[in-house]
Order: sequence, then C-alpha cells, then structure tokens
Amino acid sequence: MLSGCGQGVAGDAAASPSVPGPSLDLPTPSPVPTCPPEGVVVSAGPVDGAMGLRAVTLRLANCGRTPYTVRGYPDLGVLDEDGGDVPVEVSRGFPPGDPVVDAPPTTVVIRPGQAAVAPVMWRLLVEADGTASVTGPLTVAPAKGRDRQKSGLDVDLGTTRKLTVGAWRAEGGS
Repeated sequence: MLSGCGQGVAGDAAASPSVPGPSLDLPTPSPVPTCPPEGVVVSAGPVDGAMGLRAVTLRLANCGRTPYTVRGYPDLGVLDEDGGDVPVEVSRGFPPGDPVVDAPPTTVVIRPGQAAVAPVMWRLLVEADGTASVTGPLTVAPAKGRDRQKSGLDVDLGTTRKLTVGAWRAEGGS
C-alpha cells in the first residue's frame, strides 16, 4: 500500500521537507474560441494610441478546413451600448504621409491555420458641435456582405466617427 504522506528513504530529496513538492494549483485553461460557420475568426492587436492617433492591426485567421479567399478591404462597424450599429465613416486606403503602411488590394488565399492582416487607424477628436462621442466594440467582416464579428476591441472615435482601413494582405507578407 502506498501513501502520499509517508516517510521517504534517507537521502531521498523528493521526501525532504526543504524541497517543495509539485503544485496542485493548475492554471485555468484559456477558453478556446469557436470557429464560426464561415471558417474565419477576427481579432485585433494592441492599439498604438500616441497623441490621439490610434492604430491597430486586424487579423483574420482561417480556423476552418478549406482555403478562404479575401480581396480588398475589411468591412468595419461600431456598435452602441444596445448592440445597434453606430453611423461611422470608413475610408479605404491611407493617403501618402499617413504613418500607417498600406498596400494596394490583392487577392489573398488564407490556408487553414494561416491569417491575413489589415491596418486600421483613427484619431480621437472631439469637436464642440454637440455631437455625442462614440466608444464601442469594433465589428469586422472579411468583406462587405459577409457576417461581421466583434473584434475584441472597443474604439474611441470621439465625435468625428471616422475610421481608415487598409487592404487585407497575407500575414508576414508585404
């Protein structure tokens, strides 16, 4: 019969009171995101928010079993506290001189386990015109007409309600 509280053999370091035993406190595993029926899941990286300018990278990961093709730009939206769409102005592509690196739209085939990325930028500006400031969850669809998903990021658009988005490109590519 074995016992976990018994005496060890002399010289056995595992039984020595000065050597701690294994921890029984196991970390709780992170929830594994489920793969939507469309086979892709959207997420947003950390926000770089220097001096009111906000920039983030969207990531579209293929969690399905077949290749997924995107071309052009993500379709963006912002939700209010009741889950309704907030009217926002979304510009496609960044003008020269903007601090975000952009690429022209191309067709990107995302194989299972791979991802595409797209840059998003906005400025937190508040104008004294009586318009309410907007802060809410950013929603993203791979393209117009496809299902939007919450990206896991709340955006703070101020009163201007403007976002700029770049084209999808292969993660790690140009």
